[in-house]
Amino acid sequence: MEDGGTNWEISELQFRAVAGTIQAPSGGSWLSTSGSPSGNVLGDLNFGSYFQTTKTQSVGYDFGSPVTVVEVAIAPYCTYVLDSPSSFNVQYSDDGTTWTTLSSVTSASYSCSTYELAELPGTSVIYNFYYDTSAIPYTLWGYLGGTYYPITPYPSYAPLTDSSSVTWAVNGARAASSTLTLAHGTSTRAVSVTGLVPGGGYASYDIVLKQDATGGAAATLGTGCTWYQFAVSHTAPTTTLALTTTANAVDILSFSYDGTNCYAVLQ
Repeated sequence: MEDGGTNWEISELQFRAVAGTIQAPSGGSWLSTSGSPSGNVLGDLNFGSYFQTTKTQSVGYDFGSPVTVVEVAIAPYCTYVLDSPSSFNVQYSDDGTTWTTLSSVTSASYSCSTYELAELPGTSVIYNFYYDTSAIPYTLWGYLGGTYYPITPYPSYAPLTDSSSVTWAVNGARAASSTLTLAHGTSTRAVSVTGLVPGGGYASYDIVLKQDATGGAAATLGTGCTWYQFAVSHTAPTTTLALTTTANAVDILSFSYDGTNCYAVLQ
C-alpha cells in the first residue's frame, strides 16, 4: 500500500460476503508483515482506533478456510485521513505463499467514518455495462476499476411448461430469463423458483408471463423466497400477481434475491 507519506494508517478493514453490509472479519487471525498496534483493531468497528505501518507493507486476514468475498472495504483513521493508502492491490492466497492480485486500486479517496470500497472483478458495484451482441450467447461486460470484465453470460432458458404448479430452476445463475405462456384453461398456477443467487450487486432475474390467444389466465408467486412487490406494499410480503389478462398480453416479472427475500417488479 502507498500514500503520500512514510506511513499509512487505517481504522477498519473488512472482507465482506455481502456487498454493502458491514462485516468485521471473524474466525481467523490478522496477517501483517509489520505494524502497530495489533491488526485486531481493524475489526473492532471503531473509527477511533487505527493500525499503522510503512507504505510498502501489507496487512490481511487468514480465515483458516475458504470464504466468499465480494467486497473489500477500508475506513480511514479520522485523525490522519490523508495518510490513508491511496494506491494498493487486493490479493488472495490459498497457502499464504503464492498471492494472486484480484484488483489494483489507484487514487483512492477517503472521508472520515466512511468506507472506501475496493472493486473486485465480477463481484462489486457495476458503474457501467453493455452487451456484446457479436456472438451468441451475448456477453454482459461490467466496468470495474477502469477495466471491462466479462461477467457471466446472460442465460436464456427454454420456455417453462405451464401447469397448476410451475417451478423455474435457475441452477445458480447470477442472471437469467425465461418465459411462461399461461394457458387460459389452467386454474391459477403458483410460480416457484429454485437455485437463486443472492444479489451482491448485479444478480437479477426475469420471467416473461404471456397470455395465450384467449387470455384470462391468473398466477401467483410460489416458494423459493419471501416475495415483496413494492408496487403493492413496501412493508408486507405478497404473492399476488396483478397480471394483464387480455388476449396475448405480456407482463414481465423482474426480481433480485438477498438470500431470503425476493424483491420484484411486475411491468
